[in-house]
Amino acid sequence: MKKKKRSGKKIIIIIMIIIACVVGLGVGVYFVGKKVLNDMCPAGYELKSGWKCHMLIKEKAKKKVYCKEGYALNDKDVCVKTEYIDPKIEYYCDNTETTSGDVWLTASTLSGSVCSFTSNHYAVEKKECPNGFYPYNDDKCTGYMILNAPYSEFRGYYCVDLGNGVIQDGTKCKHIIYPNYNVYKVCIDGFVLNGDICTKYETYNARYNISCPDGYKYENNTCVKTTAIESEFDLICEEGYTLRGTYCETHIYADANKPWRK
Repeated sequence: MKKKKRSGKKIIIIIMIIIACVVGLGVGVYFVGKKVLNDMCPAGYELKSGWKCHMLIKEKAKKKVYCKEGYALNDKDVCVKTEYIDPKIEYYCDNTETTSGDVWLTASTLSGSVCSFTSNHYAVEKKECPNGFYPYNDDKCTGYMILNAPYSEFRGYYCVDLGNGVIQDGTKCKHIIYPNYNVYKVCIDGFVLNGDICTKYETYNARYNISCPDGYKYENNTCVKTTAIESEFDLICEEGYTLRGTYCETHIYADANKPWRK
């Protein structure tokens, strides 16, 4: 009985040894065969069917950045759009309606970008005696009106009303008269007489406020608004490559080196 058990164990052991030898031989043949096949291709290639060597080249796809219409790409790959419009200018005038001494100023009026107003004062009354006469009192001037004396053979040259405001001076008769003052109105230099008022027209550049719409800011005499958005991009490959996800791939083939043909 013991002999039968021992012989059964030996058989099992022999079978296991045979299986191990077969498996080991198969693995060895596989790796040796694979090395031989791979040696048939250049480095980096792998042997494929049809005795062709194949290499897969895979590179990260490049980004082609661009912007929507109306935007420009800046050096930070941000899309920017700049808009310009004319600012709103509101002109206004100073308050010139004042009085200083005898002169008063009217309120300014706006015309375009120019303000205008008038300075005014009452005309000054001035009186003078006629040429050749001099003041006699507050109302009258005095002087002589000289006329040629009449002549007669009997009396010679004579003057009428001698001693009654008439003085004879040879062939002349001097009549004392009292003419009125010449009265007229005058203005300060630069003013123009207009009835009883003297006026001077004056102008100056209007003041102004500059404003821009909401979202704009004033720069270099214009209103500017800058809008920035993220850029967009496409993934691109060089010619001969195919885009796969985020990578570019291309396949290179070469003839296998067949040692049995040497």
